[in-house]
Amino acid sequence: MKHIRIKARPNKWHENDCPFCHKSCPAYDKHSSRPTTWRGLDWGGILVEVEYQTHRIICLEHGVICCRSSMGISR
Repeated sequence: MKHIRIKARPNKWHENDCPFCHKSCPAYDKHSSRPTTWRGLDWGGILVEVEYQTHRIICLEHGVICCRSSMGISR
């Protein structure tokens, strides 16, 4: 089966934003060693996967949380 893998990267302006309060926060650790892959909607019989490097941030209000992508998953 044919497939497409899209390697997404964060928008630099919002890379460390908290997904709950949307405030800019300091990074807690660097990007994980293994990227996370989500299954997208198939495109005309072609499997679509989206790959993204996640990392954690430390929010003063919400604590240490996984920083989500700016691909519309958390907003």
